[in-house]
Amino acid sequence: MATLIKNPELEERLRAERRASGAFRWDEVWEGVYVMAPLPNDEHQFFQQRLGTIFDIVLGLPGHAEV
Repeated sequence: MATLIKNPELEERLRAERRASGAFRWDEVWEGVYVMAPLPNDEHQFFQQRLGTIFDIVLGLPGHAEV
């Protein structure tokens, strides 16, 4: 869900919280817009594991790539 924060104090507080927690590592700037990506969750991990398995079966096991 996209959210635009126009309150400078709230923006700075959120950025400070993300810096303190380490979550800022995944933040990005797109065409001058600061983007705070949500942290990975169980659904994300499940999808990543399944995708990695597919890549390993198709590319890794036959020796075409290292997965």
